[in-house]
Amino acid sequence: PAFKVKTVDRSQFSGARPTKLRMMAAQQVVVAQEANGHFDAAQLAMKLYRTWEKLLVSEFPSGVRVDLSGDVVDATVFVVRLFERFIERSGSADDDERYRVISWFGSGTVAGNRWLDDAFSWLQAQQPGWRETRVQHVDVIVDKLFATDEECMLPAGFVDNKELQAKQQELNEKFASAQMESLRRAEVWTANHPLSELGAISWDKVTAIRWLMGGGGGCYMVRVEDQKFIVKGCIDEGDVLAHEFSKFVGVQVVNTRFISPSSSEFQTASLGL
Repeated sequence: PAFKVKTVDRSQFSGARPTKLRMMAAQQVVVAQEANGHFDAAQLAMKLYRTWEKLLVSEFPSGVRVDLSGDVVDATVFVVRLFERFIERSGSADDDERYRVISWFGSGTVAGNRWLDDAFSWLQAQQPGWRETRVQHVDVIVDKLFATDEECMLPAGFVDNKELQAKQQELNEKFASAQMESLRRAEVWTANHPLSELGAISWDKVTAIRWLMGGGGGCYMVRVEDQKFIVKGCIDEGDVLAHEFSKFVGVQVVNTRFISPSSSEFQTASLGL
């Protein structure tokens, strides 16, 4: 296959620069995986070239595109070996750490954390003895491109699927707990009896208030011991006059009591609420 090569004037760069890709960059090439698990050699070579151009100022090693572009088995082994050598250098020995690396490598793929199993399955079907026959050759190419002697680790902010599921479970439990508490509070309000005597409210015994949305600015439902009543601010004197006039002409209205803002009870009520 033919490649269009971009020429870059590298004389503008100075100072010590990396001459190989860091192992962290290995994750970027996994996106080239095909649906059946293998890696198209030409696509992989181009992805490596573009990653090199983006991250490094040195020239892309000659012959690498030829080394990889001729064999899909070698291309697939190449990515698998990148993962395995990342595991070796990162010290991810136990199953949980290995799973996290697999998830990170596959985070940009359609297969997700199944990408490695898909690659292994394809290799086993194509060439069962690929480890014995191809790994030594492919490792030479890996060493040309990647700094395989450097320590490496997962990005600090990476969260794998297991962690996401655990966090989701934690959130679900918190939500369920909040829902249960909300239902419990609603049952308590339902069990409270309406306050029948509005003339003697013990404002210092208020135990709970609840905001209720509605017209005219909404209102508060207030609990005193096991009784409940509504407290609502008056928009103007007309509200009080309309209520009293309705009672005068025989319209059924709720029992209310007006507390003047200038009264001492108003101050006590405000502090109690």
